[in-house]
Amino acid sequence: MSYILSLDAGTTSIKGILFNEDGHILAGDLQEYNLITPAPDIVEIEPETYWDVSKKVIRHIISKARIAPKKISVLGISSQGETVICMDKYGKPLRK
Repeated sequence: MSYILSLDAGTTSIKGILFNEDGHILAGDLQEYNLITPAPDIVEIEPETYWDVSKKVIRHIISKARIAPKKISVLGISSQGETVICMDKYGKPLRK
């Protein structure tokens, strides 16, 4: 059997759900993170936060479901539309 993992990067958290091939939910997880607000109309986050928290969510889901990671055959990702991460030619973020 193979599995489907879905991740959603929201404004303040990463959520994940693992489904089997029949669409039944096997496990889920949500991990929150803090935003940086240097001024009233500015909201930032360290870009690495998305990756670090996503890995934590995936580890928790795999642990809860007790499956082998290689059995995940599909990964779906969604996020809030207004986020932009500018990177240099090496893939390193230029700023928060």
